[in-house]
Amino acid sequence: SYLYLYPSKAIRNTFLYAYYTLKLQAVQEEIPNVILMTYSKLRRLTKDNFKQLKDIDLIIADECDILGAPETMRAMFDLLSYAKNAKLLGATATPERQDMIDEIAVFFDDHLISDYTLRNALEDNIIKRPHYVTCCYDDTAKEILEKFKKKSAMEVDKMAHINDKQEIGAYFAARQLECSNILSMEKTIPSELANAGLDTAYQKYIVFFPSFKMIRKQSRMVRNWFEKAFPNHNIRELTITSESRETHKNVDLLDKLVPEDGVIHLIYTCNMMNMGYHVNTLTGIIMFRGTSSSHIF
Repeated sequence: SYLYLYPSKAIRNTFLYAYYTLKLQAVQEEIPNVILMTYSKLRRLTKDNFKQLKDIDLIIADECDILGAPETMRAMFDLLSYAKNAKLLGATATPERQDMIDEIAVFFDDHLISDYTLRNALEDNIIKRPHYVTCCYDDTAKEILEKFKKKSAMEVDKMAHINDKQEIGAYFAARQLECSNILSMEKTIPSELANAGLDTAYQKYIVFFPSFKMIRKQSRMVRNWFEKAFPNHNIRELTITSESRETHKNVDLLDKLVPEDGVIHLIYTCNMMNMGYHVNTLTGIIMFRGTSSSHIF
């Protein structure tokens, strides 16, 4: 029997899809003789649970860089102490951890079958090089701009000479337009899509928020950007989080998002979409939160 370890349902679904597609069969929720288990569940296993896994022949650790996390590492050592005859196979596109833990050395005796980095994939045109854009959206900045407009208008009115008023007024108007364009996401988005040479007929975005609360608070604003930028498009939203059973189950709907001209799909999430979502119809990622992780970036 086999044990397949995975971090998220998106990755589990990809694994099942790949398995059954190769067998030319309809995708099922389980695979015969294979135990599907999240790393989260592995960390919660008891001594009796580990004993039940003692006859496992093969352990597949998907996204195996996760094995370097302290609690996961301890759980894996416990598992291997019971499943003494099990072979261990790991797979990851991001083996280097920021905490300097080398999980390949710890669990795989430095046996690396294939070292193909992100840089290799970019150079070989296996994946498309990202078009990075830094934007700033802040309600406070908008308030400052409005105050600037009022104050500049008052200063111009104080001027005695009509030519001075016209010249200075034109200068302030130009500067205000520059500031408005910087703060206007509905202008920035289509402009940057054009700069990146991307087709706008169909669009799909993953929007990362820092919390469930911020999704509820600010997703309406994100939708407004796209409604203003593409008024003739139909905006469809999907929230994928661990907040509730409903939003967690929405991960199953990812493969049902069919590309259609005139449609924009906005996928709101926090952490569930960090890895394992393999898609070739993604227009962009909106990081509505910061990250210290080079992997996520």
